[in-house]
Amino acid sequence: MRALVYHGPAKPSWESHQRPTLQRPQDAIIRIATSTICGSDLHILKGDVPTVNEAEFWVMKLGANYGILSTASLLLGVATAHATHANV
Repeated sequence: MRALVYHGPAKPSWESHQRPTLQRPQDAIIRIATSTICGSDLHILKGDVPTVNEAEFWVMKLGANYGILSTASLLLGVATAHATHANV
């Protein structure tokens, strides 16, 4: 799969990576459908920590600890979270 990888200020690159796999029961693999970016997130280009304000995503795979969700669920995440590492 192709992934946009952030290597530091002004150093994003498209790279080939293996598709993620579930490794723990609390893991979930999602596919982002749409997301928003705040104007302040443009500071990413100079090295600040990126954030995600809202994202609509599809659940692709779930670990054993997810009893109420199912794959192919479409969800909206509205909490702001610092994105320090993610496999997408």
